[in-house]
Amino acid sequence: MKLSVLLLLLLCPLALAVIPGPNEFMSLAEMEDALLRNLFQGYQRWVRPIQHVNDTVTVRFGLKISQLVDVDEKNQLMTTNVWLCQEWIDYKLRWNPDQYGGITSIRVPSENIWLPDIVLYEK
Repeated sequence: MKLSVLLLLLLCPLALAVIPGPNEFMSLAEMEDALLRNLFQGYQRWVRPIQHVNDTVTVRFGLKISQLVDVDEKNQLMTTNVWLCQEWIDYKLRWNPDQYGGITSIRVPSENIWLPDIVLYEK
């Protein structure tokens, strides 16, 4: 009897080590939430995303016409609505997808990240 109690006491910690904890059963939404918290901890959106003072940020951009509003043939004017597409690399917003359930991309509101100073000028 004493031997079985002793074995039970010795094996209990091993059994607890094998049972998955609540953190191991995270949903995709919880993983994305954890990823966002980790990425933006200490992130300053007004600081240019560079590692060295002399580094530059290459911004690729383009326009996509989303709507043709009006065409004035007489005055040769065309009124449109466009999407301005901008793409750059922010080295501070990188992560290992294996640590976050395979998440490879996220959507973040533009007011939370650094934005390049590119302005569309109408003429």
